[in-house]
Amino acid sequence: VPRKVIQPFTQEHCQRLLALVSGETFEDKRNKALILLLLDTGLRLRECTELKWSDINYDSELVKVMGKGAKERIVRIGPKVQRALLEYQYLKIQSFPGDKTPDVWVSRHKTRYSDKECHPLTKNGIMQTIVVLGKRAGITNIRCSPHTFRHTFATMCLRNGAGEFEVQSLMGHSTLTQTRKYAASLNSEVAVQGHKKFSPVDNLKL
Repeated sequence: VPRKVIQPFTQEHCQRLLALVSGETFEDKRNKALILLLLDTGLRLRECTELKWSDINYDSELVKVMGKGAKERIVRIGPKVQRALLEYQYLKIQSFPGDKTPDVWVSRHKTRYSDKECHPLTKNGIMQTIVVLGKRAGITNIRCSPHTFRHTFATMCLRNGAGEFEVQSLMGHSTLTQTRKYAASLNSEVAVQGHKKFSPVDNLKL
């Protein structure tokens, strides 16, 4: 069976998605934080869905993640992701005073009496959020999903100079085999671009 080529988001895709959530509403702040966290950590959908505020340590820039097989790992979040999370967390507190929900990702729970209640987003809720944003951004050539952010994280880290072992640890892969499929895809991309320099025919004097 032919291996399917992994198609990550491009930088342009990421910019278009982020442009959609640059506003000041609760949903904008939440979705911006969600996109940046997925892009900067490569979390699996379940890992992201189950994230609690107590798992995030802003002082150390670290997030505790419970991965596959109940294996705990630590990932880092940069200053831009921290800022987005803090802005979202602040607005969540303002929007839902007294709410004690430990989950990071929540949505408004509107009733006939009030919209000042919230409930945790499910895996399907997060998935649909990304799908809808992808459609609004006009991204049609690749699948818009949290898992695509995971592919993008791995590809961009490797492209920016990260080693395979570093990416393996951050993504929670049990073996390097899983990580190397991203490296193979990137190597193919680099080779295609490199052909512009070393093409035998292009370098002939014709």
